[in-house]
Amino acid sequence: MQYLKEDVKERILKAAFQEFKDKGFLDASIRNITHNAGISTGSMYRYFNNKEQLFDTIIEPVYNKLFRNVLNLQKSTDSCSNPIGEIMDIKVQILDIFKENSSELLILLDKSKGSKYENIKEHMVLLTDNILKEQLLPQLKEKNIVVKDTFITYVLSTTLIEGVYTILKNYDDGVEISFLIDQLINIFFTDIDQRI
Repeated sequence: MQYLKEDVKERILKAAFQEFKDKGFLDASIRNITHNAGISTGSMYRYFNNKEQLFDTIIEPVYNKLFRNVLNLQKSTDSCSNPIGEIMDIKVQILDIFKENSSELLILLDKSKGSKYENIKEHMVLLTDNILKEQLLPQLKEKNIVVKDTFITYVLSTTLIEGVYTILKNYDDGVEISFLIDQLINIFFTDIDQRI
């Protein structure tokens, strides 16, 4: 009997994963999930209390990996003075997660509106912005380059995170993704002191 329960739960999770991948959290329908799992809506509620719990079951492991890595990076920014190195560390962390959980990461980054995870991209932007403000701006100041409005670091950070997301969304090959993200970072930061 236990085997059958696990089989039903796995069918629900598989159908929910596809529904969230196709429609995102906000537009996902329990009715569609149960239909695609081949069970009644009442049966689904024996396994999951609601759509939020179902989404959490699928997305939370990836969120926890990303959040844990982001926290570690935030702690290490105080001891590092190389913003490009820090941003490369973020890239490596994201690629490691992408290798194991590409679809879940993409759902987290782009299809979690309406869930408790909907601000994850903004958290990544703020982390990057913090790195640039704390490390890049002082380096520019040492070269007598004054940035008149520090909001530019937020704009750079937003564009960089959206660029990384776009690459992840459109490519499957980890080597190609890494190459493209490196190119993007180089375009942003190579000789930045001469372009500001």
